[in-house]
Amino acid sequence: MLTTFQKTKLTYLFNVLGKNNPGNVLQLRDILTIGNEVVDLLKFEDVKDEEDYRHLIKRKSTTFFNRLTADIPVEHKGTIALKEWIQFFDSEIVNGQDAIITDEFVDLILMFLFGFYNQNRDGYMTMDEYVLMFSKLGLAKTDLEADFKLFDANKDGRLSRYDLALSIEIFLTTNNEDDPSNWIFGRWDLQELTQ
Repeated sequence: MLTTFQKTKLTYLFNVLGKNNPGNVLQLRDILTIGNEVVDLLKFEDVKDEEDYRHLIKRKSTTFFNRLTADIPVEHKGTIALKEWIQFFDSEIVNGQDAIITDEFVDLILMFLFGFYNQNRDGYMTMDEYVLMFSKLGLAKTDLEADFKLFDANKDGRLSRYDLALSIEIFLTTNNEDDPSNWIFGRWDLQELTQ
């Protein structure tokens, strides 16, 4: 059974993904909105590149949401309710017996986020990419810069895919309130949550 601490973190992540409709349901349009906002921030040399990237982001967003709804048992097709989200994490990720499901879900989140923001596809996320990614999700830039430094263990100014995957997995599964990975998606402990 999830602790209050874990439920609060997972509710926060749900609300970040569904920031246009917090506390209610997560829908494809929420994920598409995040993708479109990202494209609006990026700078492209020509219109064709921007159109191609918008198409790619739409495809990645749709794939991400379809995988979520395939993995999470939902009552209403095309939506994920907060209750369904929490139940899935409780039974399959935190208290599940199959580590493969957790790994696949971490990879799904990583693919979605990394695919949006690691535009140069170098396999690393710089502080600028990290701040761009999470500030677009509504998180404070100053908190993000401090948090990035926590996750950059070797202090090379970038996070590898592995660093991010490990932090995401810890965020999703840990009950340790002192672990820095609890803030990979922002300072949820400082925000008012819809529960």
